[in-house]
Amino acid sequence: MTDGEVLLLVFALIYLSECLVWLTPTSYALVAWWSRRHTVTRAAMHFSAVGRGIALLQPLPPFGSVFVGQAWPVSPLPDGLSLLSRETPNLGPAREGARRRDSAAWFTWETIQGFWADGSSVRIETPDPPPPVACATAAHAVQLARDLEVIRRADPDARSRVIDRILRRSFRARRAGRKAAFFRRATAPLRLNQCVLFVAVFVGLPLSYWRFHDEPRFFIALGGTWLMMALVAIDGFLLHRRFYPRLASDRWQHLILSLIFPHYTLRTLDTLSKGFLADCHPTAMAAALADEPLAMRFLAAVARDAHWPVPLVHPDGTAVSAADAFRLRSFQPGFLAAFGPQDRFAAIRPSDDNYPAHCPRCGTAYRAEGLPCDDCGGIRTVAARL
Repeated sequence: MTDGEVLLLVFALIYLSECLVWLTPTSYALVAWWSRRHTVTRAAMHFSAVGRGIALLQPLPPFGSVFVGQAWPVSPLPDGLSLLSRETPNLGPAREGARRRDSAAWFTWETIQGFWADGSSVRIETPDPPPPVACATAAHAVQLARDLEVIRRADPDARSRVIDRILRRSFRARRAGRKAAFFRRATAPLRLNQCVLFVAVFVGLPLSYWRFHDEPRFFIALGGTWLMMALVAIDGFLLHRRFYPRLASDRWQHLILSLIFPHYTLRTLDTLSKGFLADCHPTAMAAALADEPLAMRFLAAVARDAHWPVPLVHPDGTAVSAADAFRLRSFQPGFLAAFGPQDRFAAIRPSDDNYPAHCPRCGTAYRAEGLPCDDCGGIRTVAARL
């Protein structure tokens, strides 16, 4: 293998490493592979040390796209904020409880001085600051901090209505669809330029090096490729400033890296798209962007998790109770109003007379009612409704 072939192989591997998206346990990636219809994906591999996992993206920029959605990682109530979430997805008693086992997880609004986004997390200003709240992207952190600040500043008697209004907005599938369509229109020239750059990097440059080696014509091709990189990087910079005006440091960092490393430039569209629907709930994104059968399966999973959450163990009992109150008072009614009765998404009931009971969360058949389902954290089985 020649030096040029080795260099191309190494660059291809580096580029493939950029075709991944990092997801928190409460976030989803909606990935399109060959069309505008998306699939709902969670992290295929999870790394406990960083609290995130990775999911695979479409490696060919002419085709796929990705939008990242995040479930509420906290639970706001009219009288305070719980740092635990019981809406979706379920993290399980061990992982959820271990996140902040030694710290308080409930704060009244009077003890909170403010919220601010710090990278891809939200910090809470209190006399004894808790650990930051992890978010899917920097755009999600900005959106969450803004929503929580609106709730905090609201009149105490109006906070319940403010929370419901924010939830209703996040559940609007038509709004998510309109925003996704606007993103595709606004970034159409950038996608075309990325396609040209992709061909230039992986086809044009290797062929010119194989044909001319270190002759001037190869360096002319190299310079032309860099000019295309600069065009894509500047176009991405301007779009990022339009989409995310508050993320100036991220914008400049990506611009500098894109002018130096082609693999950053080739994934500029993903950098723009990941947080574009930060104010939309994953259920609204799935209903707007995924095929109906896939969207219904995802909504069914969310509905079951919200109606039958895995039992949560945490020393701060007030925070646990508040998280359940948010699920019952705000999330479930908002979900019901947006997507219809939850019975539409109920687990399949067993029809075998030998198994007259089932787990209400996963639908596994059991021989008797009242038995604990080990797969769902000990939820008791209920009689089947055939």
